[in-house]
Amino acid sequence: MGCNRLRLSIGWVLDYAFRLGPRNRVWGMDLTFASQGSRATPVLGILDHGTRALLCLKTLKDRTTIGVLRLLLEVIESCGKPSFLRTAHSNSRLMRFALWLLGIHKQTTDPFCPWRNGRIERLFRTLKERLYPWWQAVGIPDNIQVDLDNFRTWPVLLCFS
Repeated sequence: MGCNRLRLSIGWVLDYAFRLGPRNRVWGMDLTFASQGSRATPVLGILDHGTRALLCLKTLKDRTTIGVLRLLLEVIESCGKPSFLRTAHSNSRLMRFALWLLGIHKQTTDPFCPWRNGRIERLFRTLKERLYPWWQAVGIPDNIQVDLDNFRTWPVLLCFS
């Protein structure tokens, strides 16, 4: 009897721990900066909240709304369209208008409240914990996109961090 209870509880824990939510319902999007010596390169991250899939992790040439929208449209073209897009507080009329045209509801977080978009913020923390020691040991590359692409292929390290 005790062994069956143990099996049921382990099965419940595994089912709860690896339960995935609906795909393309809520995406989290945010910017971070990868420091390269004296300059900082903006990096855009887009994460699906339901499946925890990292949809986009790319450097931006410029930090404009147009640049962010270009990458967002690329991700929508390859992965589908979300119902909601959770971003940091921004008042860009162009971004609001583009999301309205696409039929995406924008959810903004309050300024200086990163815990409201915690999944993407945690991803950025893991990114910096993994890449910065590597860059200190090997040196910072000229094109960090290669390292960002390698980071996207480390699913085991992301799951158990």
